[in-house]
This record gives sequence, structure tokens and C-alpha cells, in this order.
Amino acid sequence: EIVSQADELAELASRLMAAVPAHSITLEKAREQVRALARQYANRVERQTGMARQSEEFHTRVSDLTRKTDVLLESLCTDLMMSDLAAVESEKSNLEEKVSAMEKIYESVTSCASSFIEDLSAEEKNVHGKRAIRDYMAGIVHVREQLSAARERRK
Repeated sequence: EIVSQADELAELASRLMAAVPAHSITLEKAREQVRALARQYANRVERQTGMARQSEEFHTRVSDLTRKTDVLLESLCTDLMMSDLAAVESEKSNLEEKVSAMEKIYESVTSCASSFIEDLSAEEKNVHGKRAIRDYMAGIVHVREQLSAARERRK
């Protein structure tokens, strides 16, 4: 929407330049500034939307890991009265499957966290090519804390 509005303003500037050629240079500069600002804003909104998606995905995976570890812990804490070797082997196989599922989700969490932290740490540039300073340190710390908690649950 912002980009289309900037395009409309650029079209208006072009018509003004044709109507008042004496101000063409000033209008051209203003038109390019508006376009650059609109692109920068659209890029920033797109990046923030991506960050929100990554955050949602990361937290969903952490929740999945928590559920899997809870199920595994419940299985380990349940007192089963098994009377034959087949029942013991079956329960062992069941536990191994649960551990394997938990490990897969843990790997997914660590991969997602690594990518998310990398994106939060990436430098941004403004319209003039200068470094834009955004402080995502609180988000990075939060992701690391969640990752540490996931590591502890995995143990």
C-alpha cells in the first residue's frame, strides 16, 4: 500500500515537472526521496513480519519439545508391572521411539533458534546506505534462554 501511494506521488511529481519545468530538479529529488523512503519502509515491514513468523515458529517448536519431554517423563515415571520379556521389550521400544521423536524436535528447535538469532543479529541499512541501529538484544537473550531451558528439558 505504501509503495503504491509512493508511486502515485511520483506520478503527480512527473505531471508537476511537465507543468512547471523550472522546479523539475527539486521535484525529481523529492520524488526519488519518497520512493526510497517507501522502499525502506516496505522492507522494514517485510523484515518485521518475517521476524514475527520466525518467533512464532520457534515458540511453537519449543512448545512441541516441551510436550514431547513431558510425555517421555510421564512414561519413565509410570510404574508398570510387567510379567514377561515381550512386555518389557515392547515398553523399551516405545520409550526409544519417544526419545527419538524428542531428539528430532530438539534438533529442529536448535536449528530454528540459530537461524532466528542470526537474523536478529543481521545489520540493517537505511536509505542512505548507513547502518540502521535496531536493538534486538532482548530478543536474542530470550531465544538463548528458551534454548537453554530446552537443553535442560532434554537432559
